[in-house]
Amino acid sequence: MFVLMQSTHIDALILDRAASALRGTNPIIFVIGSYILYLLLSFLIPSTSGLASVSIPVMGGLAAAIGLSPEIMIMIFSAGCGLVNLVTPTSGVVMGELQMSKVDYTTWVKFVTKPMIIIALLNIVILSASMLIFK
Repeated sequence: MFVLMQSTHIDALILDRAASALRGTNPIIFVIGSYILYLLLSFLIPSTSGLASVSIPVMGGLAAAIGLSPEIMIMIFSAGCGLVNLVTPTSGVVMGELQMSKVDYTTWVKFVTKPMIIIALLNIVILSASMLIFK
């Protein structure tokens, strides 16, 4: 998927549109929008290093250009990828552990949905506070 996105430049299009939408927003909206963007991109590009190489130059530069902390973008990236990596079916760790423990994938998703929502909300609160503190 990553190779396909790179060869067709869909990754650049998605990031360009997201950067345009987030430009000029207040820090809280920027954090929430960036976090949602990384949640979505983490499904499309399951490789965290691939996602970082594609997105961090654009999003970190955007944060710096509008006067926000580019270091917080690394935290947003880590929080978004980390949350998605709990359930992504392309993760060898998740699928391998589920296979070894004989737990069905849909059972795992049902089990982890509520904790993931709580983690996502806590991530947004912590990241928003961080963006306001380290502005």
